[in-house]
Amino acid sequence: MKKTISINISGLIFNIDEDAYQRLSQYFDSIRLHFNKVQGSDDIVADIESRVAELLQRKINEQKQVITLSDINEVIAALGQPFEMDDEQKETEDDAQTLSSGRRSKRLFRDTDNKKLGGVAAGLSAYFAIDALWIRILFVILFLSSGVGFFVYIALWIFVPEAYTTAEKLEMRGEPVNVATIEQSIKKEYESVKGKINEYAADAKEGFQRTSRNAGHAASRMNDPVMQIIRGIARFLSVVFGLIFLVLGSLLMLIAGSAFLGWDNLDLFTGMELPLAGGEQLYQLLLAGPLSVSLAPAVLGAFIAIPLVMLVYAGLRLLIGEAFKIPGLSNVATGLWIASVVGLFYIGTTLVIDTKETFHNEEKPVYFSTSSGKILYINTLDQDIANQVNEITFFDQSYFLSSDEKINLINSRPSLYFRTTDEKVPYLVTTRSANGKTYEKARERTEDLRFIWQSTDSSFAIAKQFSFQKDDKLRNQRIEMWVYLPEGQMVELDNQLKWVVSESMRHRLYSNVNKSKLWIMTSEGLKPMEEEE
Repeated sequence: MKKTISINISGLIFNIDEDAYQRLSQYFDSIRLHFNKVQGSDDIVADIESRVAELLQRKINEQKQVITLSDINEVIAALGQPFEMDDEQKETEDDAQTLSSGRRSKRLFRDTDNKKLGGVAAGLSAYFAIDALWIRILFVILFLSSGVGFFVYIALWIFVPEAYTTAEKLEMRGEPVNVATIEQSIKKEYESVKGKINEYAADAKEGFQRTSRNAGHAASRMNDPVMQIIRGIARFLSVVFGLIFLVLGSLLMLIAGSAFLGWDNLDLFTGMELPLAGGEQLYQLLLAGPLSVSLAPAVLGAFIAIPLVMLVYAGLRLLIGEAFKIPGLSNVATGLWIASVVGLFYIGTTLVIDTKETFHNEEKPVYFSTSSGKILYINTLDQDIANQVNEITFFDQSYFLSSDEKINLINSRPSLYFRTTDEKVPYLVTTRSANGKTYEKARERTEDLRFIWQSTDSSFAIAKQFSFQKDDKLRNQRIEMWVYLPEGQMVELDNQLKWVVSESMRHRLYSNVNKSKLWIMTSEGLKPMEEEE
């Protein structure tokens, strides 16, 4: 039976045998005595205690809860005795022996002493013995190519611990952690800090002398009437611009709130159709992947809202003066805005990747057996886009969403074009196209397009819409119908074709609505019969 003692080493509680406690106390006393007159002695002793606590913690497990004398002797042997450093030759031999037999494997930490942002690249540089510049270039390449570099960096920043203590910094570099190396590391840090303090002191002294010289000149100009007039004008302008910034920022925030947050009760925008209404649904239909859909509201909102908030803040500061200041607001706003730009870049990159391939399918031509002087009739079916409240324009194509959320379809208009041909009879060519991440995915989306049209020997009728599933997303789905007519061929056009023809043709159909429906193909294109007469 032995007497045990509970002790606290570097914030950790250990149960230790009495003889082991006496041995450990003697070791710490010798450490303190040895480093008593060394600069940074308190930090050296604290780091050694932290290292001892780390090593002792490894000795504890479910079967063994008490530190013994043999455990203490092993720890002391690993760290070394302070008197071993008195003889320089012996120190060199001991260091060489330690390096050859006691070098530990490296541990991955974030190196915040050499950081540019979070110390991730510097930590990886120490772990893999690669210049940190190449690590940073790799992150930039990954970020620009697919956006994954940003998320990998953030994940490492969160999960990889910082090399805070001297022991952790030595482990990060793969150096042995003992009394000698801890002392050397602390001394190097003190020398580095001392050099920086001297530089700052010299800069401060020079700045103070320069300020003192300028203050004398400034004081003599304070009572200058011209300067008083200039200060008055500057104050007037600051108030004017402050009001402009405040009013403009507040107004733009109201507009942004109406567009993105659904503030439909604002009388300012009554009767105004906001292009981003139904934005949540738009994100799901447009963006690639659930991560982009989740990020979009936050990053888009931050990208727009933060500059507006800072505009209002700048206006208040110009109006109130230096007395109104929110510490750290500018830094926080800048950081969040940069993060939103990164998020938008990721969303845009994934969208470009998801639409990079195009599938174009041209169906077999349909010929009409109209003899000379016979009319080709082109009509529309009764089917139309009904109960549609949201219109989205993307890829220069309009899409319509049903007001009934149970309807899982997206509708769009086909396009009808007229061209001349050297053939003796008219014919029709229908093309279908869509985009996708791969050629196969684009082909699948093209095959999923639902479109109704009918034809006879001398006529055809088309629906004023085609549709596809919402799961196919908005990927530039198009249906184009090309009508090739020989010169002199007459056609009768239904006025409802105005929804599917080109912009110029639509205008001519509108202007010809109360006139004859007959048109004729000429060398200059399709024209109303009345113009030819």
